[in-house]
Amino acid sequence: MLYFVGIRNGLATLLKKRNPYLSSNHCIAHRLHLAAEDAAEEVPYFDDYKAIVKSIYAFFSNSYKRMYELKAIQEDSENPDLAILNIVDTRWLSWAMVINNFHQILDDIHLALIQQKDTNSMANFLH
Repeated sequence: MLYFVGIRNGLATLLKKRNPYLSSNHCIAHRLHLAAEDAAEEVPYFDDYKAIVKSIYAFFSNSYKRMYELKAIQEDSENPDLAILNIVDTRWLSWAMVINNFHQILDDIHLALIQQKDTNSMANFLH
């Protein structure tokens, strides 16, 4: 697979070589994502935090019953805009939404992990 990145051989640069009248605009969401990635590199624990959030989501999504419980937590929440995102749908700025939503249901997730920690080693580890 060929990737075009950079100021000298990026896709926009290559297209401008073919059409010098072309003007390029970078997607603001992508620019913000890049800035957020740079900022996240300055926070030492952020990668660990993302790994924990992904592990908790994987724990719930690996079981239909647990995923149903997670959806029930979502429906019982007082925030109608709360959405449990699929981990594959989290990209660019959606991590901010994932973290925001996660913190809104953190107590319920913690309770679910407590209830399952004696019978499930992964729940015990995540707890």
